[in-house]
This record gives sequence, structure tokens and C-alpha cells, in this order.
Amino acid sequence: MSVDRGRLGRLLAIVFFVVLLAGAITRGFVLMPLPVQAGEMAPALFQGDTAIVVRTATPVRGDIIAFEHPQKKGVTAARRIVGVPGDTVALKGQKVILNGAELPRTKLGPLTVGDKDQRTSNTFERWREEGPGRGWDILLDPRRRSPDFGPVEVKEGFFVLADSRNHGRDSREYGLVPAKNVKGVVRYLMSATPVKELGVRPSRIP
Repeated sequence: MSVDRGRLGRLLAIVFFVVLLAGAITRGFVLMPLPVQAGEMAPALFQGDTAIVVRTATPVRGDIIAFEHPQKKGVTAARRIVGVPGDTVALKGQKVILNGAELPRTKLGPLTVGDKDQRTSNTFERWREEGPGRGWDILLDPRRRSPDFGPVEVKEGFFVLADSRNHGRDSREYGLVPAKNVKGVVRYLMSATPVKELGVRPSRIP
């Protein structure tokens, strides 16, 4: 009997996280499940995913954080930290300018993303963006163009951006995320929506 290694891997990951989550409950809710309701953080998080937030982790630049929305009390959002206290952030020509230097980018190719029911889909340009010390993937919609923004000095809190840059609301709209709003760092996938072009997605979130 043949074994679908991808499906088996996902099943084992789910079992692992269920056990891990059960243990976390007894340790005072160190971990928190985060259902992903939209595709604003694709390609790291897709609509229909369930992510795991580590509440005790210290956020650093490049992390995806879960936080209470600054303008919507009781609403939890997830975005990637691009600027930390002491940084100056701007966007020009859809490129991030961090402390006066443009973050390097490499084009990876197209990525087609469907909605939760796979009734509609959009094709994006996928890029690898390199921040200081680490990198992450972003999506740009060739049919849209985000306006230039900033520069903004990060005095306290965090400047966050959506990985799907043309489709996500972030610090360009609602400002910096106060440190007190942060609930934790998004580290793992408990369950992942299948994305054909990406194959088996890793359990640890980049």
C-alpha cells in the first residue's frame, strides 16, 4: 500500500500540535491558536490556516506577531515586523527603505492564490525580501501599485507590514503597533491550507 508522505506529514504535524497545545493549556496558555481569516499574510499564512502563537516569545524584526488591532478592540491581527524602536521606515516604488537603505529583493516567480472556497483566484508576483539577518517572502499584485509612504521614525512599538503588500492593511494605515498590544509571535502551523505551487508547507512559519 502506497503512503502519501505529504498527507502523513501533515497528519503527524496536527497530532504533534494537538499534544503540544494540550500541554500548553496546563502551563498557563503559553501557546495560542490563531485561525487565519484572510490572505493578507500570504505566502506565509493563507486563508483557512490555523497558526500557533507563542505568547512568551520576544518579538524581533522579521517576526510575524499576533496583536490586538490598534483601531479595532477585541480583533486579533497578524503582521510582520519590519521596524523596531530606533528604526526609520519608508516605502518607495513598493520597496522597503529601512534606515536609509533599500531592502534587497529577488523575484521568485508567479504564485496563484485562491480564496477559501477556491471559487476565484489571483496570480501574484512572489519575491524574496532580505531584511537585516533574515529574509521572508512577499507577494505583489501586478494589477495594483501601493503608493509611497513615509519615512516614519519608530520611537516605540513596531512598524508592521502585510506580506501581501497590495492587499493588506498595516502600519501604513493604522500606525505603529504598541508593544502592549502584542499577544505573541506566530511560530508554527497547526493546519495548513493546500497550495499546489508550494507543495508541502513547513510546520515552522518563516
